[in-house]
Amino acid sequence: MNMTTHYIAYCGNDCTRCPLYKNDCLEGCLGAACANYCGTCVVRLCNLEHQIVNCAQCEEYPCQKLEKQYENMAKDGYGDWAINARKVLEEIRRS
Repeated sequence: MNMTTHYIAYCGNDCTRCPLYKNDCLEGCLGAACANYCGTCVVRLCNLEHQIVNCAQCEEYPCQKLEKQYENMAKDGYGDWAINARKVLEEIRRS
């Protein structure tokens, strides 16, 4: 994946695929707190607390918060997003 053409969230998700990003949250979770889901996302808050760019940079990777996020994405019908997000973080860790 050429990540220079994507807006990668803390969890590895490609925000450009998200309808919230496209309609209401143009800064995504990396910008100021989005009024929608991003503002309360535990993965986002954890990354801000650790002052890291994404979960791939965390010493605790992969952690329960991230795994729970992926589980929730799958439950909400975004299982392929979770799979892709994990692949992105793995790619970042390898680089």
